[in-house]
Amino acid sequence: MERNQIIGSMTDLMSYGARKRLTPRDELASGLKGAAVRPWRRRAGEASSGRQVGAASDLGGVCISHPAGLHAFDWSGRPRFVTTLNAEVLLLARRRSDFGNFLRHNIITVDGQWTLWATRWKYRDAVAVAKQSGYDLLQAAARACARDGRRLFLLGASTEANARAVERLAAEHGCRADGFSPPYASFPFPEPVDALIHSEVAAARPDVLVVGFGAPKQELWARDHAAWLTELGVSYVLFLGGAIDMVAGKVPRAPRLVRRLGLESPYRLAQSPQRFKRELGKLEFLWLLLTGKL
Repeated sequence: MERNQIIGSMTDLMSYGARKRLTPRDELASGLKGAAVRPWRRRAGEASSGRQVGAASDLGGVCISHPAGLHAFDWSGRPRFVTTLNAEVLLLARRRSDFGNFLRHNIITVDGQWTLWATRWKYRDAVAVAKQSGYDLLQAAARACARDGRRLFLLGASTEANARAVERLAAEHGCRADGFSPPYASFPFPEPVDALIHSEVAAARPDVLVVGFGAPKQELWARDHAAWLTELGVSYVLFLGGAIDMVAGKVPRAPRLVRRLGLESPYRLAQSPQRFKRELGKLEFLWLLLTGKL
């Protein structure tokens, strides 16, 4: 691709992302807020605007099953695995076949400004897309548990952050919440660590299990214990990385205006300069998008 073409594509992408940013009123009008998109149903539902709400979309070989987000929960007692897709997760799925293969069976939502812009640019007005961060998904799960009398369990983060996040979710939403911070160990976990996790989670018998080990450790751990999670009757396993720390207040969330402008990455980089190498890796994502490989 010629240099001028790439520059033109980049300008188009940034202007399109800014032009298509949805306000809360737009989202409500388009049926995104509270959309009754049932997990695993990938048949498109036609929105009044002509865009497909809930239509599955492909980005870089990963099927985004819920581009408008996961807002409706049902309680089947069979685990459904939920991944919020950002640029880092997508690149990791391209590099590691075991991780990418596992994502093929997951409920996938859009997280991160890069994946939001990329999905909107690729599908234009054909699919309604909205960003749902891990923080927002965790709050939605807590509300659903409170409403339906279900149990929520947070697995991961530090002992202090885990306890504080559990306390905050229970206080804010009135849900039954519990949690456990296992000792740090490389993956695959040694048997004593797995035994501790099994004991704590089984005692709580959660309907929603939030795993915050970071990708790909959290996904591969759940993959290896899928049969046990099924026996336990867990309905949802949410892979939310650092969301527990954010709910606990350990990691500050970007202000609302910063989030609306799509500037969370620069904000987090300013808060944590050690993230520079991670942010630099997103240039690969941009290159793949501009060269038509996503």
